[in-house]
Amino acid sequence: MTVEVNKAQTITHHAGVLVCGMIFRGRPRVAPRLHRLSLNNGEESRVFTVLRKVPMLDDIRWEFGSRRYLSLEQFVTEVSRVNKSAWPHDEIVMNNPKVAFEYSALISSLDELLPCENLAHADAVLRPDPTADGLFSVDIRAEIMATNRTSFSAGELLWIAHSLQANKRLGDHPRFAGFEIADEHSGVPAVTITTAA
Repeated sequence: MTVEVNKAQTITHHAGVLVCGMIFRGRPRVAPRLHRLSLNNGEESRVFTVLRKVPMLDDIRWEFGSRRYLSLEQFVTEVSRVNKSAWPHDEIVMNNPKVAFEYSALISSLDELLPCENLAHADAVLRPDPTADGLFSVDIRAEIMATNRTSFSAGELLWIAHSLQANKRLGDHPRFAGFEIADEHSGVPAVTITTAA
């Protein structure tokens, strides 16, 4: 499968990977036994490999916020503390070099979007959310390359999801409720970040 190079592609940067203007540091991982999931977009079937079936990681307790974690290890430690136990952060959950994160957020202007983020719908118009003090409720899509360029671990997937949303408001739904594989676009599986109150 050919992955198109665009502004969302990562750039190797010394000890880490630069994504959307943020440096992600992590170590390569070895993939364990994987299960296959077939997605069909109506024209052709593509097979993506995932370790967990949809939804993914819905048993992990986490609340998104504005704090930035400079390393994957720092983030994993904090998630483990919140969950009061170790969690399968090294487990490979997406065996694909690139995924598209999709999520909803409240923003005050398009300037809050990171370089790798776009409105999920090209024809979207910013309309103020009447319950959010003039903020705009938007659906966002961000294509991200895996740090090791082959697969995403559970820890990396959640860390990137947190980092993408750190400069945005989630209204009364800041709690992580899991990931869902939504569909695929141009050969890139879409991972929807679900949140709850």
